[in-house]
Amino acid sequence: MGITTIEVDAGRRRSSTAAALVGAGMFAVPLFPPAAQQLRGDARPPAAVGAAGRG
Repeated sequence: MGITTIEVDAGRRRSSTAAALVGAGMFAVPLFPPAAQQLRGDARPPAAVGAAGRG
């Protein structure tokens, strides 16, 4: 986000393009790591809360 602000202020990038880049980053950051784990097959299921020690 910081680099887009600098580029807009310098006149090197339009604000609409900067907004699209920031929006794409906000979409990609939470989406791609879990997707990559699923593709690699090393995704671990979440631990059950309060299940430790019960038998």
